[in-house]
Amino acid sequence: MVIPFTKDGKIIMVKQYRYLNRHFSIEFPAGGMKPGQDPTAIARKELIEETGFDGKLEKIGFFNPFNGITDEICHVYIARELFTSDTESKDEQEDFEILEFTPSEIEQKLTSNEINDGMSMASWTLARNLIKNT
Repeated sequence: MVIPFTKDGKIIMVKQYRYLNRHFSIEFPAGGMKPGQDPTAIARKELIEETGFDGKLEKIGFFNPFNGITDEICHVYIARELFTSDTESKDEQEDFEILEFTPSEIEQKLTSNEINDGMSMASWTLARNLIKNT
């Protein structure tokens, strides 16, 4: 999961339709990872595919989204010094709306349940103090 941090103090999120729940979801860019893949490389790939930006990645932590049920690990990165990527790797099966929020807007959207993706919520918990203090 990647939390892209713009130079003007906003955070990029994506809004996409989630068929399993039949609703739109506001999330940080993320994607699945197969065993043996490098988490940083996957984070960069997903950042580019979902936002069109690349940047400096800093790993800030990891978590298990549902221990006892899965052994999946979610690696969390902050992306800074963003620039438009030259890589043309957008996944045509995924349709994203790019959104930008201030940290306080994210906090409000979490409180109002407008942001309700569990992995984004957990990732924000790891990142919020780092972003607010930047």
